[in-house]
Amino acid sequence: MAAELYKFHLRRYRPWGWIVAMLVSVVAAQATAATLRVSPQGEDRAADGSAARPFRSLQLAADRAQPGDVIEVADGLYAPFHVTRDGRAGQPVTFRASGRGAIIAGTSRFDDRDVAISILASHIVLEGFDVRVGARDDSRRSRGIRVSGVHDRHVSHVQLRGNTVSEAGWVGITVSYADDMVIEGNEVWGSRGQHGIYLANSGDRPVVRNNVVHDNREAGIQLNGDPRLPGDGIISGALISGNRIYRNGRGGSAALNLASVRDSLVVNNLLYENASQGIASWDDRAGERFGCKDNRYLHNTVVMPPGARHVFSLRHGSTGAAVKYNIFINLGGKDALAVDRASMTGLASDFNVIARVENADEELVSLAQWQRKSSQDRQSRSADAQALFVDTAKHDYRLREGSPAVDAIPVAVDTSVKSDIEGNARPQSGGADIGAFERLSTPVVVPSAAQNARGMTKSR
Repeated sequence: MAAELYKFHLRRYRPWGWIVAMLVSVVAAQATAATLRVSPQGEDRAADGSAARPFRSLQLAADRAQPGDVIEVADGLYAPFHVTRDGRAGQPVTFRASGRGAIIAGTSRFDDRDVAISILASHIVLEGFDVRVGARDDSRRSRGIRVSGVHDRHVSHVQLRGNTVSEAGWVGITVSYADDMVIEGNEVWGSRGQHGIYLANSGDRPVVRNNVVHDNREAGIQLNGDPRLPGDGIISGALISGNRIYRNGRGGSAALNLASVRDSLVVNNLLYENASQGIASWDDRAGERFGCKDNRYLHNTVVMPPGARHVFSLRHGSTGAAVKYNIFINLGGKDALAVDRASMTGLASDFNVIARVENADEELVSLAQWQRKSSQDRQSRSADAQALFVDTAKHDYRLREGSPAVDAIPVAVDTSVKSDIEGNARPQSGGADIGAFERLSTPVVVPSAAQNARGMTKSR
């Protein structure tokens, strides 16, 4: 009788019944979620994942995990592993290093590729691991962390947070056919053959934020829709924010390399000492309809060393670009901004710090000449690095007192970017500052050890 009455109420109040049923299922799922522990002191044959009987093998934990489970991994040395079982929306499977010394060493063969951690599933979180591929060259094309679906069945909602990935033979972090990725707070360095972080194959809405990417042979970060492969050939809705990208590109790639990327935001990134180009937007040689379109490039600081090429370039139908509030400095004699004829349509470039421009006729012209001929960058200005930054020699690209980039953007013009690369509020005073850093209007206050004990502070 009680069951029949419950069904009657569900029929009569269907919306409420649906909500109640959903809540019951969520509570039940949360109740069954477990914490599984992995430790070098574990023994797989007797393990159940408890604190008393942890797993030794991350692979066994991955094979046993259910949606909502958390795999806590103690410091120690572990073999590579792969993940093929999905979590669920709101109930990811989380692999979490409990300290700072959970090391994945070398690679194994997963999905016909040499990989340290392979994720072929959705709703997975991986955080805090030290992934040491240890490749001496690119002969085996090994990867550190690989996330992949297939062209007609993308994986989604995988989060890579706070990991270190080093010395991959090919790519440090590589992503294919994956939507709604989050790659945040990682350090990726020393890729022997290709890129630090590489997102490819039509995956949409990735977030690539607050990573440190350095000393990789090709791009530090590359997003490539891969127009010639199955899929729509476009990456859309990307957020690339707060990344520090340096000493990449000795093989010729741009440090931040974008191909067939659309409706995306590139904001508050710092690039310096990269060998070839800074930020490049193009079509991956697939034709102008696959150029980067309708992207916003805001508040980036890009400083290229002598001998390097373009600081920022729009090529091959990269139309509709908003290029504003950036510092583009070329310490050699080449251009800070390059725009070809196929990318001029819809360009809105202004309030930047630039000196020389390669225009649509491939001529190297001054800012004043560019302003007169193109009607772009009317409020932009020229300045040298010494006038702008605290200490270029030490790669301190914060704005110095009196920098021409300080308060250069009137509040009435734009207040859409609310913070800088370090999380400081924009604007601090007057107008907002050009570039990735907002100069602080008040002193930084740091307590000394003695004063901290008394709850007092002093200015630095």
